[in-house]
Parts: sequence; C-alpha cells; structure tokens
Amino acid sequence: CDTRLCCNPKHLLVGTQTDNMRDMIAKGRGNWAKGENSGKSKITAAQALEIFNEPRVAKEIAKAHGVGITCVGNIKRGETWSHVTGHRRAA
Repeated sequence: CDTRLCCNPKHLLVGTQTDNMRDMIAKGRGNWAKGENSGKSKITAAQALEIFNEPRVAKEIAKAHGVGITCVGNIKRGETWSHVTGHRRAA
C-alpha cells in the first residue's frame, strides 16, 4: 500500500530482494545523495576534481588533502565522484 507506517501483513507482497529494489526504483525512491550532499563526504567537489587531476603519487595527494590513499584511488579509478570528474569506472 506504500504507506510508511502501515504494518498490515495483507499489504505485503512476496518477492526477492531484486524485486524489492526494482519496486523502489520504479517508485522513485532510489535517489541516493552524491558527493557533498552525502552526509559521509569529507571533501568538496572542487577537492575531488583537484585530486583527480593531481599528477603526484597517491600517498602525497592523500596527505595534501587530508584523506586516505583509498579515497584517492577510488577517485582516480572513477569509483567515486565520477559525477564530478566525468571519469567512470570501466565495467
């Protein structure tokens, strides 16, 4: 019934996690916050772009921006911040 507080078992449908995810997306509920709009973000979009374009090694970049090496690698590979850098990870 799509009423958040409803707990009537007659309103439930049997399905898999995949079915549930498809239903969520079809109903426009799959909009996750990206970048600075995420509560977990430790850098700005401008910093992500700087990191992406930075020619130094990851260790130096991480230290300069106050982030971990993993963060730098994720940005460089297009696993994170791809909506800013335009670089998407190859499938």
